[in-house]
This record gives sequence, C-alpha cells and structure tokens, in this order.
Amino acid sequence: MAKVRWLLALATTATLLAACTGVAEPLPEIPSTLALRPTAPTTRRQNVARLSIPPLVGSTTTTPISFADGTVTLTGLVTGPDGPIPGATVVFERVVGEQTAVLRVLADADGRYKSARIKGGIVRVSAYRIPDVATAQTKVVFAADTTEVNLSVEKFSGTDVQWALGPAQPYVGRSSNLVIRVSVKRVDPDGVVRFAPLEGIGVRIVPLDALQPAGATERLTDAAGLASFQMACPRVGGSGVNVFLATGEETKIGPRSCSVPPTTAPPTTEPPVDPGDPNSVGNPDGVNPDSPNSTRRLVRRTTTIDPGVNVTQPELVPTSLG
Repeated sequence: MAKVRWLLALATTATLLAACTGVAEPLPEIPSTLALRPTAPTTRRQNVARLSIPPLVGSTTTTPISFADGTVTLTGLVTGPDGPIPGATVVFERVVGEQTAVLRVLADADGRYKSARIKGGIVRVSAYRIPDVATAQTKVVFAADTTEVNLSVEKFSGTDVQWALGPAQPYVGRSSNLVIRVSVKRVDPDGVVRFAPLEGIGVRIVPLDALQPAGATERLTDAAGLASFQMACPRVGGSGVNVFLATGEETKIGPRSCSVPPTTAPPTTEPPVDPGDPNSVGNPDGVNPDSPNSTRRLVRRTTTIDPGVNVTQPELVPTSLG
C-alpha cells in the first residue's frame, strides 16, 4: 500500500515537472487600435463635372407629313381682274407643327380646281400663273370634309417705277437727291412676284413747280435699275415731277412741297441775376459771380439746325404708271 502511494506521488511530480519545463503556446496577436476607429460618413457630393458619358448609338427619326390617303376634298374657283384664270396653279400647304407638305393642282379651262381624298387640317391656299398673275395674300383654312376655297389673283406685269427724295422734306437753298428705280414685275415658277431691275433704261424728269433739277435731267439706269438726280428748291412751292421712260411710259410723282428751312432759335430771356445770391435763377452753376472766370461755365440756350445731308438711296415709294 505504501508502495502504491509512493508511485502515485512520483507520477504526479513527473507531470508537474513536465508542465513546468515544457514550451508554452504563443499568445494571440493584439489588433491595432487604428483599425478599430470608426469611420465618419462623408456628406460631400461627388464631383461629376469631369465624368464623360459615351454617346448613344442610333438616330432620331421624323415621319414626314403628306396629303395622301385622306378624306378631305378641296375645291374652288380662281378669278382675276378679267374673270376666271384657266390653267392657274393652285398650291396647298398643309401645316403640322413645324412641318409643311406641299401639293399643286391645275385649274381647268373654266378656272375651277378640285383635289379629293387628301388629308386636311390647317392648309394655306394660293394660286398663280406664270408670268403675270398671283394671289396677293394667301388664304388659311381648316380643311375638313369638302371645303370650298375661292381665290382672287392680281396681275403683276409691265414696268414698275419707284421713287424717293432725300431728305424727304426739301428746303429752299438746300439740295436733295431724287432716286428713280425702274423694274419689271414678273411671277416666277414658284409663284413669287419678283421685281427685276431694268438696266440701261433712259429716264428723263420734267419739273412741274418749285422743285427743280440742279444738274442733268436725263440719266440711264444702272445695274440695280436706279437713276439719281440732284434737285434744289429756289423758292417755296409744290414739288411735282413728271418722269418719262425711254420705253414710252410716263408717270407723275409728288414729293413734299418746298418750304423755308427752320432757323436758329433765339436766346431765352433770362431774369436779372442777383450777384449776392449764388442759387438765384440765371446762375445754374451755383457759382459765386465774384469767383474767377476759369471756374464758371457758360450755358448756351440756343439750338442750331444742321444743314441737310443728301441721301444716296432713301426708302423708295412705289407709284403707278399712267
């Protein structure tokens, strides 16, 4: 029994010695305190100024409008100063948003036109015939079902004479510039009235009253169809002028009558100035009269009218040939 106790004590002692002399396991690594600090959320917005967005691949498609496959009928009569206009071209312009569809039809021998099975809506209607007639103003209608639109056209043919005088008001003793423009009126294939200048046409002026030529009375028109004449008013009176063309046509123009030019306004009468009162009327500068002259301003109260200046090409005024 004693031997057993001795063996147990020896085993316990050996175990303790082994535990004391053995190599201990390493302790776990302590994490860094920097990694454990909380991160504060940011409130700053992202700068997108430098971001680039790639372009989208594709194209925008717009469906064109037309008159085809509709249920509307447009009809009417084209007449001019002498009656119906046979063979006139009638133009329909259908407007949808910013798009316009154009359709042209011809009037028959009686000047009537008709276009069926077309689309309606807002339609501008006009007519013309090359080279002499066209509508002066386009009609705008709302076309639905059967819509009748009668059109009136005007004649645009022959020679056109326009004139201008600059300055517009002629004065005695001052010169003016009279400009005559000669052109021919024609309707082009698009139905637009054009004024084509006539070059090399002889123009002669004959005064009828006070307004007189100050130089030559006959000129040839230039490439723009213009002929200029220097005019003057030796006296007060009317200013009518006859214009004769080398083509045999003539007309009469009537600028403003010659008048006396305005004169310089007289000086305004000032009340007496009290030398002792620097704020009195007549001393607008508020400067003491006893102060040196170099510190005082002179106030002029007269208005001078500058002489008239000749205008090379003022606004032209149309006139009809007789």
